[in-house]
Amino acid sequence: MVVPPEFLKSLTKRLGVSEGELQVLLDTLEGEDLSAIAQRLGVQRNALQKRLGEVYKKFQIEGAGPGKFAKLQKIILEEYQKQINDLQKEAEKQTTDHLDWGDAPVVGTFCGRTMQLTTLENDLIKERCPLVGLLGMAGIGKSAIAVRLIESVADNYDYVIWRNLSLRGVPHLDNLLRDLMACFRHSQEIETNDNHPPLIADLIEEFRASRCLVILDNFESVFQANNLASYYQGGYENYGDLLKQVAQTRHQSSILLLSRETPLELITLAGDQLPTRFMTLNGLTVETVKEILAKKGINIADKNLLSRLTQDYSGHPIAINELVTTAQTLFDGNFDELLDSNPLFIGEILSRYFSEQFQRLSPLEKQVMTHLAASNSGLTLKEIQHNLSDINDLSYVMTALSSLNRRCLLQKQTNQKITRFTLIPTLKKYVSSQG
Repeated sequence: MVVPPEFLKSLTKRLGVSEGELQVLLDTLEGEDLSAIAQRLGVQRNALQKRLGEVYKKFQIEGAGPGKFAKLQKIILEEYQKQINDLQKEAEKQTTDHLDWGDAPVVGTFCGRTMQLTTLENDLIKERCPLVGLLGMAGIGKSAIAVRLIESVADNYDYVIWRNLSLRGVPHLDNLLRDLMACFRHSQEIETNDNHPPLIADLIEEFRASRCLVILDNFESVFQANNLASYYQGGYENYGDLLKQVAQTRHQSSILLLSRETPLELITLAGDQLPTRFMTLNGLTVETVKEILAKKGINIADKNLLSRLTQDYSGHPIAINELVTTAQTLFDGNFDELLDSNPLFIGEILSRYFSEQFQRLSPLEKQVMTHLAASNSGLTLKEIQHNLSDINDLSYVMTALSSLNRRCLLQKQTNQKITRFTLIPTLKKYVSSQG
């Protein structure tokens, strides 16, 4: 290992080594003989030997003989290695300090979503959008793509903080702000006790002082259940104020929302020419489904079969994974046998996700979903109203459809300027099973 002269100068200065003694040390460490050094400098060899002896004393090396120089080299190398280790630990500590994964999931195999990742990176890094939404139905892969996104962009931020609102008992905004402020270096300077809870303005000040990225997962948890989508629970309305202030105030940070329901603030604040953006995540492509299956040892050569599989399950990653698991556990890995039986299979995990979303719907939304599930070709707005015999005002139906659309549950098909509404096949089957 070569020890840099700058380090050696710093080390010897701490030990009181003089300039003349340091020069002899540097020359001898370079491998030059004392006699050659003496001749080059025009001094007596004994004088140089005396200087080197002083170096030994200051490094607390006793004894006599050639072994003293070897001990000196060993001490210098050990000190240099110690400095390297300390610097590495400090760098690791700084990396750990600025990246708080919180409740982020562990993501294993990740395939596809290249275009979506590129768009999100552009929104956050190039466009520096203060508020970005990643939306989609339950289990579609929002958290997985967000984890990959953070791994890619984290070095651009002073702080990255991930919080899953549903896993934290749906904290009131004061508690969330207190949690976030505690993550920042300057949090000690801000009063955060119960009598003086942190304000949105305090967070904005931190967002100005440092470049931060805060991920709020399962944001839909702050909305009401059994009502139309995106209406805040009582006591949680100030989350809307948070979104508006973050989007409309000048700073250098961003909040990334992961949600099954589209906050109304995103709809009103977003636009291509505006600093707020949101993206709805749909199912995986045929190519990505093929890649996932291949990683699990399943290769489908028939393109039509692969296309049908992707279409039947709408490229939903949970549905695909549960289908593979079922083939492995019930059919000894014979995927073809499962497909030949041609059932539309809904596994326990996907069923639970659908149940969580279905139970949040308003009564009118559930009625609309039931009629959509019973139709093979989808329904127009007027056909839905016709099926809802007790609804005379078309605006009520439009409101319910808009709410379902904000929940990312609705599929739309437009032909000859006529829009028909439907559901993905697996969701249609789930709703039909609810009676």
